[in-house]
Amino acid sequence: MGLNDLHGEPVSTSNRRSLDRFEHATDLLSGLFADPLAVIDQALEEDPGFVIGDCMRAGLMLMAAEKSAQPELRLRHRQLGRRLIAVGYLAGEGAALVRD
Repeated sequence: MGLNDLHGEPVSTSNRRSLDRFEHATDLLSGLFADPLAVIDQALEEDPGFVIGDCMRAGLMLMAAEKSAQPELRLRHRQLGRRLIAVGYLAGEGAALVRD
């Protein structure tokens, strides 16, 4: 890992380009410009384990309030949950985690 965002906060990606895309998507969202979803999708394509990118994508989908997006959001939520459980086990916190 080892990267920090523009605010100095640690992020779950070690892929600089993916983080740059995330920050660009954040700028687009803040200014209501263009299509931040397309940019965050590129970041996740480059690093599928980029947790905050998944969170941003889910938030964008919820803001769009598309019923057609619900199945994909559920799938992404389950995938993210499994990754977080795996990270917890690697960090020695397995006993404290609640499973899906």
